Amino acid sequence: MEKAATTAFLSFALVLMVMQCFIALGGGTANYSSSDESALLALKSHITYDPNHILATNWSTNTSFCNWLGVYCRCRGRDRVTSLDLSHMDLKGIVPPQIGNLSFLTYFNISHNHFNGHLPAELGQLRRLKVFDLHSNDFSGEIPSSIFNSSSIQQINFVNNSLSGSLPDYLCSHLPKLTLLWLSYNEFSGDIPSNWGECRELQHLSLEVNKFTGLIPRGIGNLTLLKRLYLGSNNFQGELPPEMGNLRSLETLSLYSANLTSSIPSSLFNISSIKELYLYENQLFGSLPMDICSSDVHGLEVLALYGNQLTGSIPQYVSNCTSLEKLDLNSNTLSGKVQCVSAILELALRCSADSLEERMNMRDVLAALKKIKILYLTNCG
Repeated sequence: MEKAATTAFLSFALVLMVMQCFIALGGGTANYSSSDESALLALKSHITYDPNHILATNWSTNTSFCNWLGVYCRCRGRDRVTSLDLSHMDLKGIVPPQIGNLSFLTYFNISHNHFNGHLPAELGQLRRLKVFDLHSNDFSGEIPSSIFNSSSIQQINFVNNSLSGSLPDYLCSHLPKLTLLWLSYNEFSGDIPSNWGECRELQHLSLEVNKFTGLIPRGIGNLTLLKRLYLGSNNFQGELPPEMGNLRSLETLSLYSANLTSSIPSSLFNISSIKELYLYENQLFGSLPMDICSSDVHGLEVLALYGNQLTGSIPQYVSNCTSLEKLDLNSNTLSGKVQCVSAILELALRCSADSLEERMNMRDVLAALKKIKILYLTNCG
């Protein structure tokens, strides 16, 4: 009797498992597909301007949504949208909350359009999202905090919108895989959180042309994988942290017009990978570090320091800057002799430019030499 009961139970369990598999691979497919199609149709219905009639003619229920332009699916028994790329289509409209139902979406790119309004909080439901690109649209308001809970995100590009508000201090802990954070040309404000040094995977960070204030956190020096750092055109306070010299992978540092008031840390010129330094139009003072273009630094191509309060002379190591293409030390309080040397170096660089179009013609070279001669006779003799 007990054996018969056990056999009956196992048979029932087997039937139940088969039914569940059938639902997942059969009936469930229709429901999932219907959900994804509904989300895409909701987006289409919120497009108010489609000059090329891309969505109007191509996104038709007469064909599978996996065949719609810009829609890419993964097919393993289930047709689910994994990628949505509507970039450069000149579309105008808003992003509806139904987009959050595309639960298998890993790539979302609607850059270079005219989408506007606020970002819906439902975007935080995209738990598989890796790339989130809204570059060059007209979005406004704050970024919903739910977006920073999608721990799979690797790249965020919200450049050139009208987004505002402050940035959360939990961003790094909630987005441990983040490699690119591009937020420049918006209206963000407040301080850069002091614990952002925890974004250890970050390689590209751009916050320039916003309204950030406060100190540049010293913890940024912990971002040892960082290659590009753009913080210019903000209203920071205080110094250029010497810990930035720890950014051993850094190639570009842009901190122009950032209201910095300190000397230039010599540690910056210990970064062997550095190629471009843009520190112009600040209130940097003191002399130039003596180890500019030391034997450890071979790749420096651009050094823009104009519009500061630098004094003293050009270090002798500047002659080691064999890769230097642009040097601008104008509008400082440097001595006349330094101005003469700087002008000669700048002229030499322009004459030896790789591109023929960028090289000065001889008439302009002679005119520049006459100006340098006058400068020398009046100030450098």
